[in-house]
Amino acid sequence: MRELLEVDAQRALDAERRIRQDARQVTNVPTHSPSPSATSAPTVSASPTPTAPPPSPKEAAIPRLKGIVGVGGRLSAVVTADGQDTIYRDGLAVPFAGRDPGLRLVRIASPCADFLDTRNRSLAICVNGVHK
Repeated sequence: MRELLEVDAQRALDAERRIRQDARQVTNVPTHSPSPSATSAPTVSASPTPTAPPPSPKEAAIPRLKGIVGVGGRLSAVVTADGQDTIYRDGLAVPFAGRDPGLRLVRIASPCADFLDTRNRSLAICVNGVHK
């Protein structure tokens, strides 16, 4: 049993690393503006290039399902977002305890919990790190 838990924990860590690496790659995408060379003189643009506003903290956080606890119809999901733990109870859309990360619980179906985000988009967060 312990070996299975260790294997599952390692898979979860690997999945979390991949998710964070993918998120870092998305934020480090270079812009398509030409880089100035040593031989060219700098040019002044008539209009500044528009930049996208930074994402709000609620959108930037990648929520993680730390675990599902309970028995039968009395399940709870522990979610971490922005370093803060939040507990959701099956049957309640809003958090039971902790800071509200803006997610609304739809259902808990092990090993995942289904949520709606602030824009009513469906989000499945799983213990093994799989996000749909």
